[in-house]
Amino acid sequence: MGCAVEPAGWTTANVIAFLAVLVPATIGVVTLAINGIRTERARRRRLYGTALAATFDYREFAYVVRRRQTSMPAEERIRIAEGLRAVQRDLDHHMALLQTERSRRIEETYRELVTETRRVAGGYMRESWKGSGLDSDAGMNMTGIDFSSLDSRVASYLAAVKDDLVWWRP
Repeated sequence: MGCAVEPAGWTTANVIAFLAVLVPATIGVVTLAINGIRTERARRRRLYGTALAATFDYREFAYVVRRRQTSMPAEERIRIAEGLRAVQRDLDHHMALLQTERSRRIEETYRELVTETRRVAGGYMRESWKGSGLDSDAGMNMTGIDFSSLDSRVASYLAAVKDDLVWWRP
């Protein structure tokens, strides 16, 4: 006599054999799905982090321009221009990548952060190019450069990132 939950024509042994295959297969599929979610989340975390780092790299050029060596002006202009070109490329690259991501909020907050970073840091760079550069160690300690006006843009971007990386929303 068979089990009450057995489908017609199935024996207890058939049900046990079926479950012996179904349960591990289900666990395997769930494990693959969870690992895929973790991998995707890690990929986005790296993208969002490197995008933010590029904005910090751009800021650094306010100091780089001010600290340039006066003894080799042509070489310094080339060195700084090439470094700045690479950072500009990274900013544009990340803006393009974020346009392909699922979160419009991250794309928008990043674009706003980059625009404001270019305005603020670019302003410091323009002023620094008007200066003479450094000819001694005394000029290494700098005042007058303040990026605190970018803090709210960074916070907005990080809040959007945090929301996007949430595993589950109640």
